[in-house]
Amino acid sequence: MKPQDFPYIDRALQQAIENGSTPGAVLLIDWKGELLYRNAVGYAQVYSEHRTMTAETFFDVASLTKVLATTTAVMLLLRDKNISLHAPVQRFIPEFPSERVTLTHLLTHTAGFPDHVPFYELIQQEADKQGGDYIGSLAARQLVIQKIYDTTPIYEPGQYTKYSDLDFILLGHIIESITGAPLNQFCNEAIFQPFGMLHTFFQPLEKDRRHGEYAATERCEWRRAMMCGRVHDENAYAMGGVAGHAGLFSTIDDIHRFMLKLYACYAGDDDTIPQEIVTKFFTRQQVVPNSSRALGWDTPSLHPGKKSSGGTLLSEQSIGHTGFTGTSIWFDLKRKLLIVLLANRIHPSRHNSTFLKMRPKIHDTVVIAVDNL
Repeated sequence: MKPQDFPYIDRALQQAIENGSTPGAVLLIDWKGELLYRNAVGYAQVYSEHRTMTAETFFDVASLTKVLATTTAVMLLLRDKNISLHAPVQRFIPEFPSERVTLTHLLTHTAGFPDHVPFYELIQQEADKQGGDYIGSLAARQLVIQKIYDTTPIYEPGQYTKYSDLDFILLGHIIESITGAPLNQFCNEAIFQPFGMLHTFFQPLEKDRRHGEYAATERCEWRRAMMCGRVHDENAYAMGGVAGHAGLFSTIDDIHRFMLKLYACYAGDDDTIPQEIVTKFFTRQQVVPNSSRALGWDTPSLHPGKKSSGGTLLSEQSIGHTGFTGTSIWFDLKRKLLIVLLANRIHPSRHNSTFLKMRPKIHDTVVIAVDNL
């Protein structure tokens, strides 16, 4: 089927452009293994130049890094019996101060950390003392990790669910500690290449920017530049562009390949990751009662009145995740329906939050269209 077969979906995307929710977007829909829809609208950049959005545009996928890279890496380490989900973090990084926090706590955002700490400000202070080369250095990465160790928990492990970047920065560090390889190298060799994701990559600051067309993100006051092809997340940038919580760039087609591969493992049709592992990671863990969190992944909210980024019509058997820049993945396992929506909603400013209201509407439009096929 071609995009023109879904005029209501076309209209929903155009509305997001026209009402200023986002400069541009790319939407892909796969139903039962069939590509139903793949369309790009709007612009990859509007300030200080206009560039048209295409389906091949590279996106800073922000927190989709957590599932595309970090969570999947943990699955592989579990497959190879290098970890146990209930093992304390201290087993892998002895310097970590708490004996009670486990890998499950980190994966379900129940470790007790605050949602965000601006570590990049400390990195900038050190750079002012030591020189500009300090930003993105190994010493800067180590300082961030040490500051996470020193962060005072805001609740006891397992007591409450609070989405936190700190959980996944630590997971990225644990992966590196176990594998002995930089996170970007391990993910490229163990995930991206085997999964056929040739356009998915971290972009270390010390390397030249990979050639290609990028969706611009924010005009950053800290870096005094329009971020385009360099990671938007300040902490990931300060750590050198590679981190467990953010830093990944990808395309709509690569994410499509990734999700089909992961679903094949879930369905038992591919043994790259054992079926029982993927099933566990796709299941709500209930570390905290009534939490929507699976392992790494999220599921539709269980709380009445709280809207999911995937809309109101996806089944309870759905898994998904979002990225701050405007990216999202939702896979309805019951319908076998995949919706990947990539937008540059924070271009040129993160203060534009209207897309967060449009995104559920776009997903509901997709579900209605597919259910009527």
